[in-house]
Amino acid sequence: MKKFFALILAVVMIFALAACGGSSNNPTPAPAPAEPAPAPEPAPAPPEEIEGEFFPGIKDEDIPEILLRKAGRVESAELIPSDDPEFTSEIIIVLTDAPMHFYSILSDHYNVAAISSELPLEEDQERFYSFDWGEIVLSNKELLINESKIQIHARVF
Repeated sequence: MKKFFALILAVVMIFALAACGGSSNNPTPAPAPAEPAPAPEPAPAPPEEIEGEFFPGIKDEDIPEILLRKAGRVESAELIPSDDPEFTSEIIIVLTDAPMHFYSILSDHYNVAAISSELPLEEDQERFYSFDWGEIVLSNKELLINESKIQIHARVF
């Protein structure tokens, strides 16, 4: 019985090889050459303004520690000399796509470290925080509700 199955298996294998093989009388056409794949685009160069890791455009050591908190995406961050003679510089940060609850978290974060603060309950008013190094003005909550943005304006002595 084993010899019989071996013989049948051998015959099936011979027919399978014959079916797969091609004859030299009927050459198959060569496949069309494939178009070359487009060269990958080089990665864009990082913007020149990046100086720090936390807020692009501002050196990390120039940012008061209390400002090192963010959520969402940094739309802009700049450090400029202050026009107010009472302050040396100003830091303006705009965050976009921040979650709605982040406004309260950020406000509490500033309030805990502040010497004094003004926290109006109305959503259309800014919040003010005073520190030994300067002050922070946090944009009103309506800006977050209407435009999905939070603006932080710090003035440094």
